[in-house]
Amino acid sequence: MKFVLFFIDTLRPDHLGCYGYDRDTSPCIDQIAADSTVFNRCYATDVPTQPGFASIFTGQRGINSGIVTHSPHETLSTGAPWLPSIMQAGSYTTGAVSTLYHMKPLYAAGFSHYINPVAGTPRLTQRVTADQINAHALPWIEAHAGEDFLLFIHYWDVHEYTAPPGYRNLFYDGDLDDPENDSLREARENPVWPFLKRKLDHIGEGITDAGFVVAQYDSALRYVDERVGEVVSRMEELGILDETLLVISSDHGESLGEHSIYFDHASVYEDTARVPLLVRQPENGGIRTNALVQSIDIAPTVLELAGFDGCPDMQGQSLVHLLDGDGKEHREVAYVNQGAWQAKRAMITQRFKYTRTIHHGFWPCPPEELFDLSEDPDELNDLSGDKPEVLDRMAAELRRWEVSQLGCRVDPLVRATEIGLRPLRWVWELVRDGEGTFDEWSRKIGW
Repeated sequence: MKFVLFFIDTLRPDHLGCYGYDRDTSPCIDQIAADSTVFNRCYATDVPTQPGFASIFTGQRGINSGIVTHSPHETLSTGAPWLPSIMQAGSYTTGAVSTLYHMKPLYAAGFSHYINPVAGTPRLTQRVTADQINAHALPWIEAHAGEDFLLFIHYWDVHEYTAPPGYRNLFYDGDLDDPENDSLREARENPVWPFLKRKLDHIGEGITDAGFVVAQYDSALRYVDERVGEVVSRMEELGILDETLLVISSDHGESLGEHSIYFDHASVYEDTARVPLLVRQPENGGIRTNALVQSIDIAPTVLELAGFDGCPDMQGQSLVHLLDGDGKEHREVAYVNQGAWQAKRAMITQRFKYTRTIHHGFWPCPPEELFDLSEDPDELNDLSGDKPEVLDRMAAELRRWEVSQLGCRVDPLVRATEIGLRPLRWVWELVRDGEGTFDEWSRKIGW
């Protein structure tokens, strides 16, 4: 059997047509979704990118693995499980087309063939294009079509809100620099604005319309969608699509102005914590489930379908029973960490979401929040003062869970806060000095 894992960095599910978006951003992915199991409630385990992918490949939460931020001092223990290594040891050919090695060498572990299209040029880590990725992914698939393999394909374009020129006005016909448009006023008033402005200047000079920025996010998605379709079409031409399991997901979502957070993934609100998850397997498809699942469940699922007995060190739970459409619940509670711009943890049940803030970063928020997602999916109404009994119960449950995970160890989110969240220092330096290009600061912050 073959496995292709498509990860579209920074992709929130509600900007895909198969999740109800009204713009035509994802015709290829939507077609794949029609033959897939679509998970409506999949949550990242750890945010942002580096802890996110660590949790995806280990099947472990950052609270256990210790990787919760972008700190170079956080690394995995020697005995930590790692999906590519397990697959490689089991006679699978393993390949990756990714630039994550620039962030930490550990992301190349276990891959027989690790291809970085911009190797040696760290400033292009997040600027690599989907065409550059496919220029290596397609030949790799052709070369290994006769083998059982695992291929990881990582696209950054949505993270950067950039696509080739022909896509720029695909979803926008307004005036991007209208001086009367104050939709970015709130963003300008935030201390992080000098850094954010560098990102916007990369998209277009003098932007005043937040709608233009969102349109670029959507245009980048459409561009990546077509590249995903290109890979799938080539597999069909090679006659191997029906022996391949496809996974389409992301490491985290993105805030596009919600909760006063603009064009970043800085918290654990739904726009950032929820991720798409589509699994297409040859036998089954056309299933949609509201089961509560997490990104740490991907590795155990792949291992089970690849014929492995499982990995006891992984905390994720295989989703195979849901792929078979048995309708059973998966887990009762999901947990999400944010360890870069803020230090925050969320606990999510079928109905409620409780968040605790250890450090709010640049976006002041209450120390605790409570949302009823069944009635308030956009998290507009904090119920912490209206439902104290629910708040207290979930707070106590989260504390008990943390103790069960940590034992006598220090919570790595607390440790990161005590050391000092790195982005806070970098942005204040930028504000103070007003120096440095976007590329330089982007590399520092691991955005």
